[in-house]
Amino acid sequence: MTKLALVLPCYNEEEVLPTTIERLLALKHELLAEQLIDDASTITFVDDGSRDRTWQIIEQAAAKDSSIHGIKLAKNRGHQNALIAGLLNVDGDAVISVDADLQDDLGAIREMVREHAAGAQIVYGIRSARDTDTWFKRWTAESFYRVMRLVGVDIVFNHADYRLMSRAAIEALAQFDEVNLFLCGIIPQLGFRTAEVRYARAERYILGRGASSPSEQTARGHHRWTRPPAARLPRRCRKEIHVPRWRCETRLGGLLTCTLVQCHGTAQRS
Repeated sequence: MTKLALVLPCYNEEEVLPTTIERLLALKHELLAEQLIDDASTITFVDDGSRDRTWQIIEQAAAKDSSIHGIKLAKNRGHQNALIAGLLNVDGDAVISVDADLQDDLGAIREMVREHAAGAQIVYGIRSARDTDTWFKRWTAESFYRVMRLVGVDIVFNHADYRLMSRAAIEALAQFDEVNLFLCGIIPQLGFRTAEVRYARAERYILGRGASSPSEQTARGHHRWTRPPAARLPRRCRKEIHVPRWRCETRLGGLLTCTLVQCHGTAQRS
């Protein structure tokens, strides 16, 4: 059976963390009963310099259950740095990363473990739809993926950081020396056998406004992570995953030229 390690970056998560812990422990017991994971499997929370009671809640949970662990960063370093700190400091045959707000369907973890048992070294959690996004968020997200592919970045469409990585894949990731991390662009370069698990993402809601059930909704009203501004992402991604600058400039220049020509033609016709 697989010794599984779950890694969850956290930043000011005191509102949702007790529910998150309860649901993850329930899932662990289910997977144990189904003989999909080993009894030594763990859940590790990485506190990214939270200013609320996040770390105290992690400490209390760890005191009650030996399978729960915590890593506390000295200061807020951002989602990607918190995530890599967890990935590189846990034991396990396979490591699954998931956000602490649990918008991502936990049922996908079961399928990821099965894909790993079937031979996949990296299993990507893929959003099956973006129905819960606003049209603007959906458009900007999908445009980002398309632009990244256009400039030569090997990126998985509609995938964030919900994934399983084998021990071999984690060790390969540890060889990268990037500082400004963009894991979605780095991990596809590792070259291992991959698989995909599709899932529906739940809506985010604000506490007090109600939800259908804890398993379907998440108790957070907004993201608290320090993420790079969207305008800097393409440049940052190119730097981190070594896409040649000439390729980025040529392809983006060609895209801009085509757009201007099309707009000019439309203006003439009108």
